[in-house]
Amino acid sequence: MIINDIEFYLVEIPRQADIGFRSLFVRLLSHNGLEGWGEAAVSWRQDEIEPRRKQILPILSGRSIFDLEELIHLEELQPKALRFAVDMACWDMIGRLFKHPVCHFHGGEYRHHIPIIARLSGNSPEEYVRSAQEFSHLGYHWQTLPLSGNPDSDIKCITALLDTFANRIDLRLDASGKYDYSDCLSFLSHLEKKNIAMLIDPLNEENGFYEASALQEQTEIPIALRRGICSAGNVLEITKRGNIRRLVLDPQEFGS
Repeated sequence: MIINDIEFYLVEIPRQADIGFRSLFVRLLSHNGLEGWGEAAVSWRQDEIEPRRKQILPILSGRSIFDLEELIHLEELQPKALRFAVDMACWDMIGRLFKHPVCHFHGGEYRHHIPIIARLSGNSPEEYVRSAQEFSHLGYHWQTLPLSGNPDSDIKCITALLDTFANRIDLRLDASGKYDYSDCLSFLSHLEKKNIAMLIDPLNEENGFYEASALQEQTEIPIALRRGICSAGNVLEITKRGNIRRLVLDPQEFGS
């Protein structure tokens, strides 16, 4: 199955209380008309689409969709998010060709349902509670609260949410690396008895996987890591430490 053409579609997706999110849809076409679609977040502008297509098409044209290992290592497919979208489109075409879900090529179906997690928005405990209520009414009971890095402010928001919903929502906290080690340890001590599903990326960039592992030793709240995980080697390094059992993996950071 040979790649014959590639098309790009840039879509602006609005967000609540935030700037738009640009998503790039990639459509690969084979020599016999079969298509495959991929998607990734990129910072391209609309006027870049055609020049980039003219640059990338000669690189991909004539290549087999089965040569995935070769494709994802092409220097021309930058950034990693673009590489991921092309990889996804190839797998989509492979699935269409053999008329099987792609999961059948990766060990089978892992689960029948995937919970969708809503990210809350707001600037005060009241606004976050209102956002959580709106999502809850729509059936989103897995929710993520973005933290500010201010312990007092964050604890007020968390307390307001848990007092309002009790056990009716599955609450995750995303610190996005805004805490240093000592402040985070104190912050966690106030949350030990609260129903927190996990705390994502609590520590700033000065702290690595070792510090996150040490932090997990001192709290019962599950620590999850996302930042800095961009290869299978990173995953192996974390799992060797043994006590970090939750990872938030972004395929765009891996490039495939």
